[in-house]
Amino acid sequence: MALNIPDKTYFKIGEVAKLIEVKPYIIRYWESEFRVLRPSKTKSQQRLFRRKDIELLMVIRSLLYAHRFTVEGARQRLREIQALGLSTEEILASLDQGVVPSAASGPVRVAVEGESRQLPLLDGSDAVEMAETRARSAAQDAELFVLRSELATIARERERLRGELDEAEERGEARARAELEAMRDELGACMRARDAASARVSGLEAEATGARVDAARLAEELASSRAAEAGRAAELATSTQGLASREQQLATVRAEAAAAVGESSRVASESRAALEGARARIGALEATVAEVKARAAAAPARQRAALLQSREAWQRVLHAAGGA
Repeated sequence: MALNIPDKTYFKIGEVAKLIEVKPYIIRYWESEFRVLRPSKTKSQQRLFRRKDIELLMVIRSLLYAHRFTVEGARQRLREIQALGLSTEEILASLDQGVVPSAASGPVRVAVEGESRQLPLLDGSDAVEMAETRARSAAQDAELFVLRSELATIARERERLRGELDEAEERGEARARAELEAMRDELGACMRARDAASARVSGLEAEATGARVDAARLAEELASSRAAEAGRAAELATSTQGLASREQQLATVRAEAAAAVGESSRVASESRAALEGARARIGALEATVAEVKARAAAAPARQRAALLQSREAWQRVLHAAGGA
């Protein structure tokens, strides 16, 4: 098997399966049977094969498929081949030439990329295995002969059945025509039903188109209504805020008015008290004035009485003086 591996570091199992021409489940089976085959795995348990893993798979494939080893025999022979220290190219080259390297065999010259090395010959166990392989091949040939005979029998039976089918077709041709006419009638009815259904579908599509247009219009109206409602909500919020501000101002004015009323009541009380005091003082002054007036009114009479008395006294004095 020629080595034609792309220049990559890691290969997925699907890529490896295409390279060595086997199914991916076979590679997983070989991994469970051959301990030396251990590809690395990602965190998601996805297998990643390196170039040396692919080369080892090629050797395993050649041992199992080309040289007809059992899994146990291939496992044992693979351990012997690895003990020889040969490169994978040399091992595959010898396997391609029908030579299976073995530690117990003699040297054999095998050309690998312009070089030649000593490779072991087939040993006694290889001869036994080759005989077993030939026996298996003979058994397979016998089985193949039996299968070919059965295939010929099947072919003859097929021809017989085909003849019977032709006869049945001839016998059933009239019935087939009648069935064909019935099928045509049914087909016509189906086509008419299809046309009616198509017309109904067209009507429903028109209705659906109208419904879509109405829905679009209603959606636009709903969007407009929502926008207007949002505007009204904003105006209401602004009005509510203004009303709250005015209520706060009114509360302040009411508090100031209450304070002013209290101050006015206090001033009025003080004014009433002062007025009462003033009235009392006025009454006292009026009484004093009345008394003064009464005194003033009584003063001229006393003065005239005193004057008269003084005049009389002077007259008596003058009379007395004149008599003297």
